Amino acid sequence: MGSIKKQVVWLFIFISLTLIGTIYGAMRIELARNVMPINTTMTQQMVDDRGNQIDDWFGERLSELRLLANLSGQRKYTRQQLFNETKTLSGFDKHNYVSIRLVSRDGISYSDSFPSFSVRHRSYYREMQRYPKRVYTVSNLLTSQEDHQSIVIILYRLTQPLPDHTAYVAAAIPLTKVEALTHDLSIYDGTGMLLGRGTDSPQIDPQKELLLTTKLNKLPQWKVNYVVQKKELREGTQHLIRLLLIIILVVIALLGLLLILLLRRIVRPIENLTRSMNEIQNGGYAIRATVEGPQEIRMLATTFNQTLDRVYENETKYREATIQVLQAQIQPHFLYNTLDTIQWQIMGDETDD
Repeated sequence: MGSIKKQVVWLFIFISLTLIGTIYGAMRIELARNVMPINTTMTQQMVDDRGNQIDDWFGERLSELRLLANLSGQRKYTRQQLFNETKTLSGFDKHNYVSIRLVSRDGISYSDSFPSFSVRHRSYYREMQRYPKRVYTVSNLLTSQEDHQSIVIILYRLTQPLPDHTAYVAAAIPLTKVEALTHDLSIYDGTGMLLGRGTDSPQIDPQKELLLTTKLNKLPQWKVNYVVQKKELREGTQHLIRLLLIIILVVIALLGLLLILLLRRIVRPIENLTRSMNEIQNGGYAIRATVEGPQEIRMLATTFNQTLDRVYENETKYREATIQVLQAQIQPHFLYNTLDTIQWQIMGDETDD
């Protein structure tokens, strides 16, 4: 068996490593089980919120077009008069509309500044023809013929067709604002994209990527997709684990410092006591153990010193008793020799001596 100090140090190292490994493994499993779903849910909420912002923006455009469409039911308008109203609306905020045209019942799209053209074969017009009770529809992604930017057409049914059979308002809505809202999704450095009707979602690697989707209520069959790397979702977990490990290491370092202080309080007095014993064995009779350390070790040192004093005292008494015994043995023999010598001197006529 090794010394107490070595045993305690090795035990402390073993317990520390076991504690770190156990906590790290348990926290990694627990965080992966809980934090990943939480981060996924939070990211989905961010995507949903951004979808709601896009919906709100389109909702404002629909409200404006509804007011414009309702004008035909309030009084009789000519096409030119309604064009004047559309100019007022599009001029109010030029960034919200590329153009506003009027579409006749037979599918001719009119503008007061650009040539007319037919939209009979376009899906959004045929959809409105197929569903007479539908108030509005939204086209797929298109390219504006006027300025060649990405747009969608909101075809809104007039409350009352005009005398010249104008039946719809066709507003070309730029996607610049919407795409900006989509691409500005910056959580976890993912990729946001706006997908129109008939557009397939991007292909992802299920092992490495996660696809989050939210639908747009104001844009039927349109959706916002957000592709994020799974490692990005776990990144917060890794930071938390590293922080936890730092805390554990700090706690273990403090416990190690406490252990060193305890060893100094316990082991050092024992070592001093052992050193004193060795010196006493080598003839240092005046040496005594130093009384220090915890109460138990102080009591041990005190008892050792008292025992040593008692041993020395008994040794002295034993030595004195031995001398006395020797003296008791010597005195009768000396007296007998003296008398014998006197006797022989008398017998040898040495009376004076």
